[in-house]
Amino acid sequence: MIILAIFILIVSPAAMIGYSYWDDLSNDDSNQIQIGSWWGTAISTAQEFFDFATKTNSTADDVYYLNNDIDFTGFNWILDASNYNATFRGTLDGNGMTISNLTITTTTSSNSYIGIFPIMQGGSVSNLILSNVNIQIGYSYSSVQAGLIAGNISGLTNTIENITINNAGVIGNSTNGTGGLVGKISNSGTTVNITNIKATDLKVFSTSSYVGGIVGYISSSYSYLNVSDIDVEGEVSSMSTSSYTGGVLGYANSSTYFHLNRAIVNMTSQNTLVSSYYLDYSTRYMGGFIGYNKSTSDKIIMENSFFTGSLVSSDTRRPYYIGTAVGRSSGSETLNSAYYSMVLYMETNGTLTYTPSYTPRGTMATLVNASTMPSLYWWDTFALSFVTDDNLWSQDSITGQLYLDR
Repeated sequence: MIILAIFILIVSPAAMIGYSYWDDLSNDDSNQIQIGSWWGTAISTAQEFFDFATKTNSTADDVYYLNNDIDFTGFNWILDASNYNATFRGTLDGNGMTISNLTITTTTSSNSYIGIFPIMQGGSVSNLILSNVNIQIGYSYSSVQAGLIAGNISGLTNTIENITINNAGVIGNSTNGTGGLVGKISNSGTTVNITNIKATDLKVFSTSSYVGGIVGYISSSYSYLNVSDIDVEGEVSSMSTSSYTGGVLGYANSSTYFHLNRAIVNMTSQNTLVSSYYLDYSTRYMGGFIGYNKSTSDKIIMENSFFTGSLVSSDTRRPYYIGTAVGRSSGSETLNSAYYSMVLYMETNGTLTYTPSYTPRGTMATLVNASTMPSLYWWDTFALSFVTDDNLWSQDSITGQLYLDR
């Protein structure tokens, strides 16, 4: 009996590793593995990824993970009438792998949703790196909701977490919402939790309105958006004369809920993603965090957040509809430890300045320094509110500036 016990221990190391061990059960030639107490389907190729992302019969029991990095160079990802409204209801664990060199387009203006997942409903996406991933919509397609992860999120509780974005962009042309991660959140009761997002050189652009660095548009009352631990740098702009552009959220409709906590937002308003014909500044309602907060019935909380970049409008007739927190305010926002520094504005004569002669009409965060970044001492003090149990944040050793350590 003693000899037998020793033999079992030697040939069964998984029993000692415990529930975190990924027990490969592929001997039956299936694509299923057991991850702890649940099962998952491995995704290894561009075609496999496309097939699962656009399938029309997704359920809450679907669980997928990336088995390796996937390079989409040469892959033709086009959404059409057969898959543009595919709804993802399951779980994708990126396993720390990278999706790269992917461009998603659509073939018809009748398509309403475009993203890696056209629609999410009760879905979860985590632990994923996006590198050179772009969503591109024809400029005549005026009804499409667009975002890197999802064009639309509609219903139930949805999670997007632990995502790294490098050199990616979204081009939209719709009042239905264009966002860095999500185009539009709709339906009463929908909850979207977005956390631990690191974005560098993220470009979000629309020839229409409702544009946000993270989410473009919350359209329905009693929808809930919680965003925490984000570090985003890039460009966000909208060219419509009634545009709403925010570094995090473009537009919050009446009786919606938005909570922002622990955010470093460095967004400029000029977009270089598209051709020189569309190279321009944003127009009208621009906010460091939110472009437009529609109603006093909204519950908007922004705390432990910092904005820098530009709020430069090409609409010199109305240069006042801007704010380092909210561009067009309903007065219902709550700001706790929300700051800004080194934000560029445009005067009515077209000159650029860090200290405008006019008073912006939007909601302003607390100014630290007008034309320079905060001091090392200031960052050291501000960083105390960014201490989390999982130690997500670090500081630059020279400037002290905070960044997500991903």
